[in-house]
Amino acid sequence: MAASITFTLGAGTLTTDRLLAVQANDYETLSTLTAPTGTAATSWTLQGSVDGGTNFPHMKVWTADVISAGANTVVVNYTSSGGEERYATVFVLTGVAAGIDGVASTASGSAAPLTSPPLLLQRVGRPMIY
Repeated sequence: MAASITFTLGAGTLTTDRLLAVQANDYETLSTLTAPTGTAATSWTLQGSVDGGTNFPHMKVWTADVISAGANTVVVNYTSSGGEERYATVFVLTGVAAGIDGVASTASGSAAPLTSPPLLLQRVGRPMIY
């Protein structure tokens, strides 16, 4: 099984955009979900994680400012043995490179469910979800 999932962003991606990457797996440990890489961004910030415990589901949410416009890549990385199901998605948020309002958080398998306000995304002439 591949150690990563690669996404190619649309040609209309701009340096004023922000990336939001979500990665998850259903086995191993939380530490096997490592920071994204690729040519679209170099500095990723962990915004939150959910740890179900050893051999149970895990998830991390990362953000980064786009540093290179156009059809660049985001590579979502895993360091596990490959015996689990892996999930990833990357969103391009237009015009929010100044930041996302929120505080990084972590939840464990025994924590209460995380809740957040609704997220409203608007399309302005180009695709936003890849």
